[in-house]
Amino acid sequence: MRVYFILALTLNIISAATACAAGIGENEWNSFRKIYPNHVQTIALSKVDASGHCLLIISEPPPDTLQKQSYPQVLKSIFRDHLGDIEIKKKSVGLGGWVEDLVVSLNGYSDPQLLNDDIGYLAQVMWGTTYKAPILDLSNLKPAEKWSAPLNVSIRHTELKGWLVDGTMKLLPVEFTAANPATLSQLVQQNRTGTYFTTERGIVLLLIQRSRNFEEYRADFRKFALDSDLVVGAIRVGETHLALIGRERETSLQAMPPLRFETANLLATTDKAELAQSYERNQLFAGRLEKGEYAGSDWAPIYLSPELINSELGSTLNLTDQMLKSWSMAGAVQYHGFDYPVPGTFPFGGKPIMQQAKAREPKIQETLFNWNTTGAYSLMIHPMNGGTAWQTLASLNSGSLPVIYKDESQPAYDAVFGPFEDDGYTYFRTLRDPLLARVTSYQVIFQSTRDHPLSTALPIHKAAAANVESVRAKIEKLLKATLNLAAVDERTLANSCEIAVIAGEFRSTDACKQAIALGVLTGAAYQRGSPAFRKALTDFLLDRNLGQRVGNVDPDLTAHALIDFGFGTTSSLPRELEDAAALLASRYFAQSARMLGAVEDDDRLDVFAIYSMDQTEDPDSYIQTARVVLSSNLQGGVGGHNLSGKTAIIETDSAVARGSSKLLSRGNEDVIVLNPADADKAGVVARNVEKQAANGTSDDAIQAQLQKTLANKFPPRNVVAALNLNSAPSAGRGLAVLSDGHLQPLRQVGLYPNQAAVALRADAVAFAKQLNLSVIVVKDGNDFVVICVFCGSSGQEMRALSQSSLRESVAMAIKQAPEGTEYRIYFRDFAADQVEAFQRTMASGNGPPLPPPPSGTTNAGAASEPPWRRGAGGGSGNSGGTGKSGPPESRLLIFKRNVQDAHQVRIRARDGDSFRVPEQAEVQAAYLHLNLAVNWRGATIKAVAAPTKSDALMSFELVVPREAAATPSANMTGRLDIELPAAASPADGKTVADAAQVTDLKGSFREGVQQLIDRLRNLKVNGNKIKDVQFFFQTTTFDAVITEDLTSLSGRKRG
Repeated sequence: MRVYFILALTLNIISAATACAAGIGENEWNSFRKIYPNHVQTIALSKVDASGHCLLIISEPPPDTLQKQSYPQVLKSIFRDHLGDIEIKKKSVGLGGWVEDLVVSLNGYSDPQLLNDDIGYLAQVMWGTTYKAPILDLSNLKPAEKWSAPLNVSIRHTELKGWLVDGTMKLLPVEFTAANPATLSQLVQQNRTGTYFTTERGIVLLLIQRSRNFEEYRADFRKFALDSDLVVGAIRVGETHLALIGRERETSLQAMPPLRFETANLLATTDKAELAQSYERNQLFAGRLEKGEYAGSDWAPIYLSPELINSELGSTLNLTDQMLKSWSMAGAVQYHGFDYPVPGTFPFGGKPIMQQAKAREPKIQETLFNWNTTGAYSLMIHPMNGGTAWQTLASLNSGSLPVIYKDESQPAYDAVFGPFEDDGYTYFRTLRDPLLARVTSYQVIFQSTRDHPLSTALPIHKAAAANVESVRAKIEKLLKATLNLAAVDERTLANSCEIAVIAGEFRSTDACKQAIALGVLTGAAYQRGSPAFRKALTDFLLDRNLGQRVGNVDPDLTAHALIDFGFGTTSSLPRELEDAAALLASRYFAQSARMLGAVEDDDRLDVFAIYSMDQTEDPDSYIQTARVVLSSNLQGGVGGHNLSGKTAIIETDSAVARGSSKLLSRGNEDVIVLNPADADKAGVVARNVEKQAANGTSDDAIQAQLQKTLANKFPPRNVVAALNLNSAPSAGRGLAVLSDGHLQPLRQVGLYPNQAAVALRADAVAFAKQLNLSVIVVKDGNDFVVICVFCGSSGQEMRALSQSSLRESVAMAIKQAPEGTEYRIYFRDFAADQVEAFQRTMASGNGPPLPPPPSGTTNAGAASEPPWRRGAGGGSGNSGGTGKSGPPESRLLIFKRNVQDAHQVRIRARDGDSFRVPEQAEVQAAYLHLNLAVNWRGATIKAVAAPTKSDALMSFELVVPREAAATPSANMTGRLDIELPAAASPADGKTVADAAQVTDLKGSFREGVQQLIDRLRNLKVNGNKIKDVQFFFQTTTFDAVITEDLTSLSGRKRG
């Protein structure tokens, strides 16, 4: 039980001007998607017409908070009777791919504040927070300026170490930048998490505990994504914490949309060491279409790692793959459905790379175009005194991943492509393209969690497989047909191969014979294999992802087993090698069939149709990644993305001479050791080492080349130079809150930190400190001003524009209070029912109160009705009631450890009172008196008339002398009201009176009253517990109520 202390005053109806325009249908959505043809996740709203109707677009909703299978119920719980029609609209992305948006008709919003509250609640459901909630105005959409993503950033380990590991830069919560700053080490020691700015403009940091489920940081990640425009690195803080390091946002949301939590969650929680995307040009049926609508174009199935299928990142990788191939070919390669602006210039002097490579070496047959992570990220270990080492992860370039160009079948010509790789990497990373930069930011999240994937309780998304089973019969037909090649005599075979070489189909007769041999081998193995082997072989030819079920098997052992079995040397395959042999056979067969031209045009067209026309929808995703790619003018071009989680590891050792390096192998890890004076060059060194090692360069040759790199000088940089920030800072921090409709949406329904340095009223802060308040909430027109008292010496304001943002901002301000503080929230101009409704919406465990958890985040489906709608006083929408149940008053809401321990203190104020006046002296005196020492042995208690005519209510008057009090006027007085479960008999009255004796109580007046209430609450009368106990501490002007059951407070006023 807790003793509750309550002070009181008034609140008007919540309002925050929000608008919303007439019309629903194709025009608005088509205009929206013309501005945003590819991926965007946002809320867009039209203006409200005279009838209260408006149109809402929720583009690409988060699939885990606005679930596709239950969105109608969730939206109904948010908008209630205002919800009209809902329609899912699809925007094509590529061939057979799309994104889905919810287009919603809303009605009856004559009260703009009610709409504000509901849209604010929608934002909280979707993203876990209303922080700087970006709500687009459908009547004022403007496209972002092209190529306006942030400039390329190449962060150094020494900079991350100096600023954050060593703590030369302190951190402030993004919500309250006037709060007391702390170093990263101090935050970790205090076990604090959240999103922070550095005191000096430039860095946004997301700090999480690695032992907690990542979805617990949904709201913090959203703040991080809004206030940063790049992720440039990370810090692993021992084994306990992870900090993601972002560049403080200077670009608009249109130019660089915020990262998505669901994508970050996919990357941070998967246990995979590598993810991949590619256009499967070497797939059995891929190739040129000679018939049909797309005759003359080349088609290929799209490969995505299972985690990437039907995801934002998977679809984005398809787009960036097309950028690499098309723009490296000077725009000559065209892709069907590739709706993306073309840059003003192309790399390599505007000439296609394949043309230039063949001019240098005519024997080059094909070109691999590949994005990869080789040396793009590096990890430096920093030993800490008396603790686990910290590790900094740095991104070499934020503008794009590195590129690879080569002829994979002829490694001897790799040197031809070397200069192109360097020039291509420079070109793409300096383009300022948002998608290329987005991929590098997401990759930081993936790399930083490979040593310790984060946990999650969210269901793992499993995309629906394409319905391509009908292709299996065609594969089986081809496998059987290859056996005919075995009957061809050697002379005929040699003549045929010579002709094929002359026609340019093969580089040599040996290559031709090898293709035939591989075909015969796999055909024979298929014919002789077990049903399980045959099924596995066709499985792997159908779906490359199925090959992941094959574990680590010795490749040489597998190859020998397959050859011996295929050519009849052995009668069967070892059972443990069947899957591995089937996977190898699938690769041999695809290569052979492609080289021999075994696939007929009609079969190729049929299989293309099966893949491209498959409409199997994913029931859990609003994104369908394209299953095929269709292109023109790309002969001999392959590749995609290899997103490896492997990171180059760097250590420093003063025993290594300056300007030199040491390369070590430690288990499965390669370690680069540098002199501490060369640590600023670590990222460049890692790139050089990893790139050359991938090309087969010896360690000695690598170290010799590194001497040149280490001889370069890297001058020190401040944070502005290191992060390529504008020299002139904008007003405020992070995402700009402007009013031009371009950088900041017109509609604001969220919470916004005070970015204009509005002076706080000195009387408010003084009043707060006298009453030990944590938070002050004041009505300011249609907005709420939430004052964080513990933010610096003079506090800080936050402006909340909806009920959801009010609750959230109060919870944020409470978090700034010192640990163990009693959380005291002062509401000015709020009515009793509104404060009680606010209290019911706050969730809490053993920590500070939290805003209501967003609904619809579990598999339960429909969101529950926001609790504040149940408030008294005619509450509707997301408001807490009209406040008509009583006169204007202020209330102090006090949380102990949880909601059940909350209590209120009401203050009756005179008209015109300021913060300094509302009976402040008496309130403060009353608060202090409750803790004064009293003489309980001299206390008296007697029955008095109950304040209402009820046979179930008993009242007692209590008088307790103060310890060593000189006069009776110094006595503490109050009235005890006890509500019984039923009408009280004389015997019941005696039972209660006996239990209400007070001479055995101990401690201060407050402590003794708490003991008395505890005793009475546990008292049973006729086998039933007491229904309610209230104690009124009486002063000359007001009553302070001490109670446990808050539901009975309404109307309990004394005059």
